[in-house]
Amino acid sequence: MNSKDILHAVVRNVWDHREHVCVPATTGVVGYEADLLVLHKTGWMEEVEIKTSRPDFLREFKAQSKITKHRVLKHGRPPVHQSVWHLWCNGRGGEWVNCQPQPVRRFWYAIPEELLVKIENDVPEYAGILVVSKDRRTSVVKHRPAQNLPSSRKVNDREREALLRSAYFKAWDLILRGKSSMGITKR
Repeated sequence: MNSKDILHAVVRNVWDHREHVCVPATTGVVGYEADLLVLHKTGWMEEVEIKTSRPDFLREFKAQSKITKHRVLKHGRPPVHQSVWHLWCNGRGGEWVNCQPQPVRRFWYAIPEELLVKIENDVPEYAGILVVSKDRRTSVVKHRPAQNLPSSRKVNDREREALLRSAYFKAWDLILRGKSSMGITKR
């Protein structure tokens, strides 16, 4: 099962795309690349990170940008530019202080069924686990619910606009490449 299969299964089976804005592969909304962002009508947002193998999952905690991402999810955003984030560390275990809320309320890992036993004990306590299985039809089970992140807040107008703009450009890219089922064809 590849990441595209997992993405389709999650969007079809977990969040109703007619009731939520579901945008894959976004970069300009939360300050880092997200595999899937889901915006609720209430203004709360959830993030889904898709992993297809144990090495793929372990890379999530090795790259500095990913380490920073998980600190932001857990503690919020330091009130300074990224290049000086290290100054906001209090020296005891690398905890950040004076952090501002960030727009992701819940964080999930979406994984194929066979990966669960290999990574379950390594998933951070705040992250939920969505298990995708493919028998006769693809199904998704919330194996472990995601916690509401204490550093979260509802999205602001700028973030909502960035997410909708990302969805808009992705839709038009598909239309112009002739891969849309909207009845619009490229001339």
